[in-house]
Amino acid sequence: MKTLIILGHPHYEYAKLNKQVRESLSKDANITYKHIDSMSNWDIESEQKEIEKYDQVIIQYPIYWFSMPGKLKLYVDEVFNNQWAYGKQFALKGKKMGYIMTSGNKPSSYYLYGLNPFGPRLFMLGTYVNIRFFKAKSKGIKFVYMSQKDKLDKKSIKLLKWIKK
Repeated sequence: MKTLIILGHPHYEYAKLNKQVRESLSKDANITYKHIDSMSNWDIESEQKEIEKYDQVIIQYPIYWFSMPGKLKLYVDEVFNNQWAYGKQFALKGKKMGYIMTSGNKPSSYYLYGLNPFGPRLFMLGTYVNIRFFKAKSKGIKFVYMSQKDKLDKKSIKLLKWIKK
């Protein structure tokens, strides 16, 4: 199954976890990474045609203020538009789609002081809605947290299995 992983990380040179995830998953010949922050601009139609070549699309990013980074959000808004991803065409209909969200924080930090009783699920809502809105098949969302040792360890094996499903 051909997989495109669209990575949005504005400070990739300092990334630990996202680099480890990418290095681990890039070993598979059926997985292609596209780092949109390395692009100064994009041609919307070309991006859409490229995405159509894949069986599944995964969007990977670090959590920024309970959401995705700004440039990735702009990319999704422009490329996954109502002329292509929904509305007239539904180009992702039947394709598998999922998200990998990363965090250097512990999972418990998302319940901090009781301000967010739903934890990370609260800011996952929009991603679930997108998948359904595009009529894609949901692979779901995987959260990857940095371990105490700053290593991805067994999580990369689980992610690879999840992507290959």
